[in-house]
Formats: sequence, C-alpha cells, structure tokens
Amino acid sequence: MIGALVIVGVFLVVFRYQSLVHRCQEDDVRVCSLMDQLELDSSTRLHGTYTESHQSAQLFTIQWAVDKSFREIIKTEANTETMHLIYADAVVYLRDYSDDKWWKQSTNVVDTFDITLPFDPTTFFNNLVKDIQDPQNSLSYTHQDACGTKMCYVLTMKKANAQTAQFFLDEATDQLQQIVIASSDIEQKVVLDYKEFKVKVPIENIKIASENQNIFFENFLQQSSAEKQKPKYIEEFEKVQSQIEQNGGMELYASPTISL
Repeated sequence: MIGALVIVGVFLVVFRYQSLVHRCQEDDVRVCSLMDQLELDSSTRLHGTYTESHQSAQLFTIQWAVDKSFREIIKTEANTETMHLIYADAVVYLRDYSDDKWWKQSTNVVDTFDITLPFDPTTFFNNLVKDIQDPQNSLSYTHQDACGTKMCYVLTMKKANAQTAQFFLDEATDQLQQIVIASSDIEQKVVLDYKEFKVKVPIENIKIASENQNIFFENFLQQSSAEKQKPKYIEEFEKVQSQIEQNGGMELYASPTISL
C-alpha cells in the first residue's frame, strides 16, 4: 500500500513538472521567465506597491517588501497610514498609532488569530504560481504596452472564474514590471521596484503584547474610531435609506465584495 502511494506521488510530481516544461517549450518560453520570478524562496529580495481600486476609485495602497525571511507591509488610505506591519523571523511588529510605539508578539501567537491581511506578498505570488500551473487557466502573449518608462510585452491569463491577470515584462530584459488583476469592478495592481532596499526591524519604542492580546483587532478598532464614528456599513446603509426617502421609492443597493 505504501509503495503504491509513493508511486502515485512520484507520478504526480513528474506529471506537474512535465506539464510546465511542455508549456514552456511548446507554447511560449516567456512563461518560464515569468514563473522563475514569481516563485519566492528564502533568498528572495523584492519590493513594490499594491493598489486596490473599485470602479476606478482607489481604495488603498500598500508598500510591501520581501527581504529573505522578513516581510513588511505599510497600508495607506486617503493619504493616512493605517497599518505598518513587519514579520521578522519568529516575531511580529505592528505599529500602534495611539502612542507611535511598536507592539511585539510571537508569530506562534499571531497565527492562532483569524487574521486577514489587506495584502500578503508571499500568499499573493504563491497563488499566482498555482493559477499559472492550473490547466483550466489559459496564459499566453497578447500584446505590447508601456509600463512606466519601459516597453513591455504582456502575458494575459484568463481564469475559469472570469478573472483576468496581465503580467508586464520588460521587452529588453524579461524582468517583471507590474501585474494587473481585474475581477468584475475590482482591480488589483502590483508594481515592482528594483531599487536597493532593506526591511528595518524596530529596535526602540517597543512594547510586548500579552499572549492572548489580539493586536490586529486593536488596530482595526483604532482605525474605526479615528477615521469614522460609525462602521462603514452603517454609514452606507443610512446613506441609501436617505436616498430612498428622498426619491420616495425602492432602490437596489449592492455592496462590493473583494475575493482574492
């Protein structure tokens, strides 16, 4: 029984590898270049920006960085910084804007909380690799386009869920410049920056979080209190209700949802 499972496992690994190699050799070798750049490992040093928009209106921007075992995200909404997070080995640092100090907590503790980050570069790139390897999704060269000051060739991936991802690679170097993912009325855009950088781990103004303290939830409450007196869904509901009363009729209101 064990021998059969080992044989099946080896077959699946070989099939996956051969499928990717076949795709690179027979379809477009530029797929290989893209895959190499999307696959992160312990030596990866990469940073850039992530922007999320709804119907062309920018929701927030994140400066992100992967520096080997370190990760950093800085979230900005309406020109105001609302989150600064650093993963450093087995420790997490999260800025507390009430006193401008850093909460410090073990990643083992943080992992026990149900936390959804606005953007995680490791998860983002790993998911893209899986999508490219998925035979249900189609990826091919589609056109040329400007990407900043460079000219890029664009590889477009169409997914089974109607989501489209475009990868912009420098025509001269094959270096990935940006990624644009469109889904319904939500657009996600990643722009890579190849200038030198370093994630700086806080060494002062640090306070230790207790074992059961959810510093992320505290950050959420802090932003809710600072930026709006009422939760957003209450503000939106009251706005719609006011419009209905003014118009004297019924309206259908759909709140946008984001799915990564």
